[in-house]
Formats: sequence, structure tokens, C-alpha cells
Amino acid sequence: MHRPSAPAPSAPTIIPDPPLYTVLLFCRVHFLSRSKLYELWDEGQGPAVVRVGRRRYITGKAAQAWRQKLEDDAAREAKP
Repeated sequence: MHRPSAPAPSAPTIIPDPPLYTVLLFCRVHFLSRSKLYELWDEGQGPAVVRVGRRRYITGKAAQAWRQKLEDDAAREAKP
């Protein structure tokens, strides 16, 4: 009996940022709790937000800039 071979590994799928994240979606995508995100904002370390009425949104551009800052900070700390 012929067994099908496993599919060849492929490059990870890159999903572009949406134009706006809700707080809940941002937390899910970035594996953060909502309380941790609010803690980061209180410390001035969270992503920039756009307010629409009482709601907070994070733009895709702000999410990308926040991730880049985290990477830059980590690289700076890793240098001897």
C-alpha cells in the first residue's frame, strides 16, 4: 500500500496587519492579556491608539511600529 509523503515544508504565511485592530483583536494576535496591554499603556510602552468616541483602536501602522520598537530594544539589550 502506497503511503502519501508528507507535504514539503513551506515558508510561514505572513498575514498583513488590518487597517485597525480592536483592543481584543490586538491582544489575541499579539498573545497579550487585555490587562497587560493596559499596563503597557499606563507605562507609556504600548502601541499608539486612535480613539473613536470612547473606544480605542490600534492602527496596523502603529502595531508594526510597536513590534519594531520591541525588536530594536531587544537587539540593543543583547549587544555586549
